[in-house]
Amino acid sequence: MTFLGFNSPKSGVVLRDVAEGDLPVFYEQQLDPAANRMVAFTAKDPSDREAFTAHWKKILGDRPVTLRTILSDGHVVGYVGKFEERVGKPEVTYWIGREYWGKGIATNALSAFLDQMKARPVFARAARDNAASLRALEKCGFRLVGYETSFANARGEQIEEATLELRAMPREAAGRDGPPPAVGSDIRVRPAIRQDIPAIVNVSTSSTTAEEDLGFGASGPESPLTDPDRLSAAWQDPNLVRGEEVLVAELGGRVVGCVTVQDRGEALELINIDVPRELHGRGIGTRMVRYVEDRARAAGKRAVTLGTSRSAAGVPWKSLPWWQAQGYRVTHEEENAWTRAIGPGVREIRMRKDLP
Repeated sequence: MTFLGFNSPKSGVVLRDVAEGDLPVFYEQQLDPAANRMVAFTAKDPSDREAFTAHWKKILGDRPVTLRTILSDGHVVGYVGKFEERVGKPEVTYWIGREYWGKGIATNALSAFLDQMKARPVFARAARDNAASLRALEKCGFRLVGYETSFANARGEQIEEATLELRAMPREAAGRDGPPPAVGSDIRVRPAIRQDIPAIVNVSTSSTTAEEDLGFGASGPESPLTDPDRLSAAWQDPNLVRGEEVLVAELGGRVVGCVTVQDRGEALELINIDVPRELHGRGIGTRMVRYVEDRARAAGKRAVTLGTSRSAAGVPWKSLPWWQAQGYRVTHEEENAWTRAIGPGVREIRMRKDLP
């Protein structure tokens, strides 16, 4: 795949083939100590010009590697690329000069690159504490699949590295509500209204499968959110259901997420959050969580709290690493009325995020 230039007109970002004259810029960028520390997984000695030159000579001549220079307003700001360290598991990587951070360039460049790179699935990795990189990847549709511990040259120690995956959008995503909204579209979170009931039920019943839910109780059979009649009967205007406030996420005029919260004194409890399976990994859940956190902050709450489950077999519900990536920590595990209703041996994993 070779192209001389690809424009992202909304962002002013242009991708083109790497030129010899770009390499001195890349070298200067990799000398930045703050950028190296954030990226973490860097060259052993970023100042070794000979090693840098040999590395770039090798990868530019490697056919399985695809690299593009990122231009913004005509300036070389970094690069984005794809390589295949393991057969069948292509990975994307990028580097942006620190002076260009916080301008959306990484997200726009990565999105443009992925539009050209049709193969799926594709993977990406980032230091667990590199929140900006994780956000950029999530905005492009990647979802967290796990963590591993690796040695980070720039930190001089073992640290946790997140692995993310971008999957192909399944055909059923283009259902009766039309095709799924494009990555990067605006997600709006708002209080739900009674007219949202059918959409809320659709979201709640399409977020997991019965097989996934077995032994975890993620969405109990008597939940009002899974049945339009129960939800209508339980609804109290403007947007309360059994003492919980109901919020929805909209994307392109379509309800694509639902979250319920409850005041717990010094904390706001996030009770339930759902996004349809076909829209997982598109940043909808993260946007709803950020909205809840902002609401809690505005109300003077000290934290947002929540619970997820651990099955009787000792397996945590699949969202646990995702919550940890959002900054939530496990405080304790307990048995309670909710876990006993699911089955013997099930425990609730209690989590908390303190708000600055």
